[in-house]
Amino acid sequence: MERRFRLTARNTVTLLGGKEGVVLPSVLMLIAVLAVVGATSMNASLTDLRITGAYYKSVAVFHIAEAGLTHGRHELSDEDGTLDFTDILTPTAVFVGRGFHDGSYTVIATPVAGSVPPRIRLRSSACFPAANPCPRGHAKAAVEALLEHDPTGLTPRERVRWVAWRALD
Repeated sequence: MERRFRLTARNTVTLLGGKEGVVLPSVLMLIAVLAVVGATSMNASLTDLRITGAYYKSVAVFHIAEAGLTHGRHELSDEDGTLDFTDILTPTAVFVGRGFHDGSYTVIATPVAGSVPPRIRLRSSACFPAANPCPRGHAKAAVEALLEHDPTGLTPRERVRWVAWRALD
């Protein structure tokens, strides 16, 4: 008489070798999955930190360049006898590698030929962290302003006024 083997859940466990040793591979698989999830999360966090650092540097260097423009305008309008607005006849370095917080800026004043009233193009280039010249790998920014001289102004600030402003980099 032929005996037929009927496959049931109980027989399946017996065929596969019983329950012994099932826990160890299951735990190892769980640890492997958790390790992959942890590594992925860590990589995402490090990427986020790098992006945040680059953003901080770009904002900082832009504000340093703006500070250079403001300082340059003040220097041209203070009427102290050195680097006054009316003294700028050729491109002139107002500040070179001037430190500001952890960065530095260089400001160049260039007269606009034939302009009435007289105008000066003021360009501020910044580097973060501070260096002169700004090496590769440092954050850089440049901004430019057009200043106009109005001798009828009551204060030095009114005599040298902003006409236009733009970011270059």
